[in-house]
Amino acid sequence: MAPTPRPSQSPSGLDVHKFLDVAPFIQIAKWQCQTTGLTVVWADTPGPICQMNAIVRTEIFDSSGVPHTLEHLSFEGSQKYPQPGLLDAVANRLLASGTNAATDIDNTTYTCESASAEGLLKIMTIFLDHLFFPIFDDDSFLTEVYHINGKGEEGGTVFSEMQGREGSQGDVMDLTLRRILYNKRNAYRSETGGQLSALRRLTLQQIEKYHGAMYVPQNMTLVVTGDAVHPQDLLDTLATELLPGLHKAGHDLGPKPAGFIRPFVESATASNPPMLSHDITETVTYAASDESVGIIQIAWIGPSTHDWRTISALSALGSYLSSGSASPLWQEYVENKDSSCSSISFGTSGRDPVILAFTLDFVVAKRLLNLGSDFLSTLDRLCRGRFDMKRMKARLEEWRLDVLQTLESSPESCVISAVSDDALYGREDDATFSEQWNDMIVIDELLLWKENDWRNLLATWFIDRHCVTLTGIPSAELAAEQAEATKERVAATCQHLGRGGLLSLEQRLAAAKRVTTQPVPPALLSSFKPPDVACIHLPRAETARSRGTGGGPLSTFKSLQSTINKDPANLPYFLQFNHYASSFVSVCAYLGGTITDHWPLFIDSFFSMPVQRQNGKVLSYQEAYRQLDDLAVGFSANGCSEGLLLTIQVPKERYEEAVEWLADTIYGTVFDPERLQTLIEKSLRELPTCLEDPMGMADAAILS
Repeated sequence: MAPTPRPSQSPSGLDVHKFLDVAPFIQIAKWQCQTTGLTVVWADTPGPICQMNAIVRTEIFDSSGVPHTLEHLSFEGSQKYPQPGLLDAVANRLLASGTNAATDIDNTTYTCESASAEGLLKIMTIFLDHLFFPIFDDDSFLTEVYHINGKGEEGGTVFSEMQGREGSQGDVMDLTLRRILYNKRNAYRSETGGQLSALRRLTLQQIEKYHGAMYVPQNMTLVVTGDAVHPQDLLDTLATELLPGLHKAGHDLGPKPAGFIRPFVESATASNPPMLSHDITETVTYAASDESVGIIQIAWIGPSTHDWRTISALSALGSYLSSGSASPLWQEYVENKDSSCSSISFGTSGRDPVILAFTLDFVVAKRLLNLGSDFLSTLDRLCRGRFDMKRMKARLEEWRLDVLQTLESSPESCVISAVSDDALYGREDDATFSEQWNDMIVIDELLLWKENDWRNLLATWFIDRHCVTLTGIPSAELAAEQAEATKERVAATCQHLGRGGLLSLEQRLAAAKRVTTQPVPPALLSSFKPPDVACIHLPRAETARSRGTGGGPLSTFKSLQSTINKDPANLPYFLQFNHYASSFVSVCAYLGGTITDHWPLFIDSFFSMPVQRQNGKVLSYQEAYRQLDDLAVGFSANGCSEGLLLTIQVPKERYEEAVEWLADTIYGTVFDPERLQTLIEKSLRELPTCLEDPMGMADAAILS
């Protein structure tokens, strides 16, 4: 790929802060506007899709849900484009798949992607106008935030979303942990989505005031990715379409105007970090119709988000301990005859300092109250025992391959993740911005670690530190109580308002819906000219088929097909090659057949059973999993409309090994009764959660 020219400055003072070359093929540039403070990052990620992300730091010290409601209202029209629904309608016309946004505990990120660089730059200016200059009106508040309808029922897009979340397992565990770790002067304690009681009291004026404080250019980072977007075009578009409006609105006080406090870094949150003076064990209940399984989470306060090397080492250690069937913790609690839970995972939060946590999911009810303490004892025993350095090094090499594979298949996600961390918590001198790309250096350093280094890491951050153990217990009684409370609230509302009051509310809601759902006038929509599709950068892929059973018509890619035709064997099955530039190869097998009641168990059995290799040697399921895990970037068995899809992805130089493993998985799997029983029990524990997933149930019904 030829280097993209690098502009050093654009009109209106967008000055260069940093240029980076990320191996093997990405250039990144960072600018900051000296008049408005807006930060802009561009990356020439390869591929046909161009993407825009606008990251806004959103800190709040209550659970009113203002950041979440503001996210929704930002799509309802702007001063320059007041028509509701225009943003998404125009996005589709400009070869974009609509727009989206997500509110997290420390930021709200708005996203859009288009198959056209021209289209993305056009939709970007409209989108940014919605973010900086939104229209706040009662109609949008009623439909998007909160209302009561003619039946006395509560609604609104945000309220309904939080109604489905509040009291759920995930939200109860997350909020309880944060309320333990953080005091009231730390914004991480807040429920940014909004608690129901607070959403009922929320006003449009509160949202508008919050917008004025947070949605300012010095508090936003704009990220644009895609090698079709020329950086000079990006800067010129911002200089002509956005910056004049910001200057006119008074947003021309520089990157650090008087009184501006950088959220989370300079606010009360930074001066009120989490602290644990002793171990805390707490039991929480959540609403669930099934009480057979629960959840346990054990959390520690980790290092500063700037300590990238320690965080990376802890992530590698967590992967060694809990990633996959061959890991020590899975062998202890999951992959045995008397298993205690169905999965164990490790994660680090993106907060500062980071929070380290192990989660034990689908824990059998009889083990819920004692498994947490047993888990801590197991960690202590593992710390005093022998580390499998061969497996540890294999995990680190797998991490290297994962990074390279993600950079190849989804480079924009790597850019967004790194830039987001820098935008939220990065140092002013841009040192953090560069450190985000040092994965390979860190991996090389960790490969030099000795067994004692890993043991010391485990002791320092887990064994010798205080922790929080949360046990989540499902309660059918609580679920019934919540349902009954909702009915009683509706009845009380109806009695209080009376027929006349309810009718008035219904009429007002209907009027609001008419305003917010009116179609975009065709003349207005047609004023946005679609981009030229001939300018879209399409990837090149060639296809060829072997001359075996079901070979079908020959490929039009003669050079590739002629290579395949040199194979003298007429294979007894259909074989297709899809050729494109990549450092990795995926070998896949579609297995057709009649779907039966045992089909899910059949799918789960792949990569979970002993395997007989072609040389006749039978590997235990642990050894088979370990060898395949060391070989592959990823492997999976999934149901599909045709039956079953087996996939193994490896570095391309290990293609032959992948084919051998695919064949041995299909023909050499040994269906061990004891292992099948373990898989059945695991599936039964996960069944209650599956039943509460409407989309999952629909997919299962379609495949059945």
